Amino acid sequence: MDEVKTCPFIGIKITNSLQQQLDECSDINKRYFEGKEPQSLQIVTIGKEEILGREVEQGVPIGSLEDVAQNIRSILSKICPKYNIADSEVKVYTRTIITGDRWR
Repeated sequence: MDEVKTCPFIGIKITNSLQQQLDECSDINKRYFEGKEPQSLQIVTIGKEEILGREVEQGVPIGSLEDVAQNIRSILSKICPKYNIADSEVKVYTRTIITGDRWR
């Protein structure tokens, strides 16, 4: 049976200009958003938008959310130095994940 889980996701919408910067970044810096390590950012689809960010646990303290948002801004400024990130661009999204074996 499928399990449906929702989790908060902190991230920034990938605009055309951000996508262009991500496409142009060096292979060394791509590890920050294409890597499999827990500290790597993820690109996920939420609704019809692609979002670059990080999943957080339910019930995380507000201060920790700000730490994650600051970390995302810091990584983006490193890998996309020409992209200006406004504080208002980093948002909290709800991500729905369906797991399990549908055929059981």
